[in-house]
Amino acid sequence: MTGPYYCNLDNIKLAIQNKEIGEWICPRCSTSYFPNLGEKLKRANKFETPNGPTQPIVAMVNDNSNTEASSVYNQPKIPRSFENILKGPGVKLLD
Repeated sequence: MTGPYYCNLDNIKLAIQNKEIGEWICPRCSTSYFPNLGEKLKRANKFETPNGPTQPIVAMVNDNSNTEASSVYNQPKIPRSFENILKGPGVKLLD
């Protein structure tokens, strides 16, 4: 088995200490591991996450499917706190 492996104690990526005997060592806690002898180790995820900050896509849809007549029409409003959070990263709110 080849790396990358992660320390079972503190989740730090292990470094190969000795290729001949298959010893891996944690640079933080100095714990030695021997995965080629059947020792269980944490492995890296099989997927990659995107680099950099991601922007969530938010949409609000005004559902006018209710055709009943209403004496009062309430326009849906975004809570002020949510609106301020959205404006921070440069989101434009449309009517």
